[in-house]
Amino acid sequence: MFQKRPLVIIVLVACIAIVLVDNFVPVFLIRNHYSKHFQEATAFRYRLTTDFTEKAHSILFEAKVLSFFNGTTWHSTCGKILLYFPKNDSINLHYGDVIETSAPINQIENFNEHGFNYEKYCKHKRIYHNVFPKNYTKIAEKQYIPIIYAAKTFNKTLKKRLLSSHLKKREANLAIGMLLSDKSNIDLGIRNAFNTSGLGHILCVSGLHIGLLIMIFDTIFKILTLGNRYLFIFRKILLIFIAFFFAFIVGFTPSVLRAAIMFSVFVLASFCKKNYDNLNVLALTALIFLIFDPLILFNISFQLSFLAMAGIFTFTPLFKSLINNHNTKMYWKQKLFNIWKSAYTCISAQLFTLPLTAYYFKNLPVYFLFANIIVIPFVGFILCMIILLLIVTNVPFLNIVVTFATNFLLKELIIFTSWIDSLPFSHLQ
Repeated sequence: MFQKRPLVIIVLVACIAIVLVDNFVPVFLIRNHYSKHFQEATAFRYRLTTDFTEKAHSILFEAKVLSFFNGTTWHSTCGKILLYFPKNDSINLHYGDVIETSAPINQIENFNEHGFNYEKYCKHKRIYHNVFPKNYTKIAEKQYIPIIYAAKTFNKTLKKRLLSSHLKKREANLAIGMLLSDKSNIDLGIRNAFNTSGLGHILCVSGLHIGLLIMIFDTIFKILTLGNRYLFIFRKILLIFIAFFFAFIVGFTPSVLRAAIMFSVFVLASFCKKNYDNLNVLALTALIFLIFDPLILFNISFQLSFLAMAGIFTFTPLFKSLINNHNTKMYWKQKLFNIWKSAYTCISAQLFTLPLTAYYFKNLPVYFLFANIIVIPFVGFILCMIILLLIVTNVPFLNIVVTFATNFLLKELIIFTSWIDSLPFSHLQ
C-alpha cells in the first residue's frame, strides 16, 4: 500500500513532527509579537478580520494587532486576538474596521464544562489573549482585502434575498445555514436535533456541499455536451470555477476554500495522469496546506475534512462493488448506484470521522447511518432549489412554484431530523 503511496508516508511523518514540535518546542517565534510590549504599551490598535459572531451577552470579532502606543509614539506590532464588544456595537462595527482602545489584554482561559480545551484550541490558531473594550475609538473603516470584502458583501445580499423571499422564516434561516454557512438564526432546537441525529454536518458548509453541487453540475454538463471528450477540459475548468464561486458566495470561509482548493488539485491531477491514486493526491493536498501553515493540523475542520476524504477514497469502492459486483450493465443496478452514490459517499466519510467527532463533541449519534442514507441524496437537490430560488425570486409565477417546492423540502427535512432526534437513545454522551 505505502509503496504505491509515498506521499502518504511523507504526510504522516510531517504530522508526527508537527505534533512533537507543538508539545516540546514553543509553537512559534515572532520577533515583534504584541505580547512582548505589555509593560510599555498603554493602548493598542486592532483591525477586525472577521464578521462578528453573536454570543449570549456580547459580539465577538477576531482581530489583527496593528500597533501599540508607549506614551509618546505608535509602534508597529503583530499577532491575533479576540475582541468582545457589547451587543449594541454590532451596528457600528464591521469587518475591516480599525479601532483603538486602552482596554486591558487578558489571557484566554478554559470555560467549557464538558472538558473542551478552549485555551489550547485558540493557541493552535495563534490566539492567546482576549480584550473586552467598553470604550474605544474607530479610527478607520473597511481596511480590507477587496475580494474578501466583496464575498462577504455578496453573502449578506443573498441572506437578505432569502429572508425577503416567500419562504417561511424558519425554513429561510435553515436555507441560509445550508447554503451560506450562517447558523446564527436557526432555531436552537433545530440545531440540536441536527447535531444529535448525526446530520449536523449539513449545516456546516464544507466539502460535502461542494461535492454534491459539483456532482450535479457535472452530470448536467455531461448531458449538455453528450460526453464529448473534446469538451472534457472545458467542463473540468468550469467545475473548478463553480467550486470557487461557491466558496465566494459563502464568504471564503476556510473550510469551503480548502474544499475548493482540494477539488482543484484533484482535477489537475486527472489532467496529468489518467490513473492517478486518490489517496496520493489527498496527501499532496494536505502537504501543501501543512507547508504554508503547519498549525492547521490542529484545526478541527481541517482534520475532519481530510479524514472524511480519506474515508470516501477507502470505503466508496467497497460500497460500489456491493452494487456492481455481478452484472455492472444491468439497468437497475446502474440506477441504484447513481441514486445512492451521494449517500454511501457520506457514509464513508462518517465512518472515518465518527471517532473524532465523538472525541471532540462528546456526542455519538446512534442513528447517523440511517439518517444519512435517507437525507444525503436529497441535500444536493435542496441546495440547487435554494440557488434557483435566489435566481427567480423576482420572476412572477415561477418564484411561487420554486418557493413552494423549496419550502416543502426544508420543512420535511426539519420534520425528519426532529423525528430521528426523538427516537429512543438517539445519541450517547
